[in-house]
Amino acid sequence: MYVQVNGKVTEVNPETTIADFLVQKGLRPEAVVVEYNQEIAPRERWEEIILTPADRLQVVSFVGGG
Repeated sequence: MYVQVNGKVTEVNPETTIADFLVQKGLRPEAVVVEYNQEIAPRERWEEIILTPADRLQVVSFVGGG
C-alpha cells in the first residue's frame, strides 16, 4: 500500500504504525515530529495509529549543531 511522506509516494506494509514506519526508516523517534493527515500526531499514539492508503505524513527531524 502507498502513503505520502513529505510529499513523496512511499510504499509501506499493511498494518504499519507510525512508530513502525519511523523504525523502518532509521529515524530516532525522540528527534522527530510527525504530522498525520494535517494534524500533529501525539507521540504517545504513534504505536496505535495504523497507516492506511492515501494517508499523508510530514516527518520533521531536529538536527543539533553549533
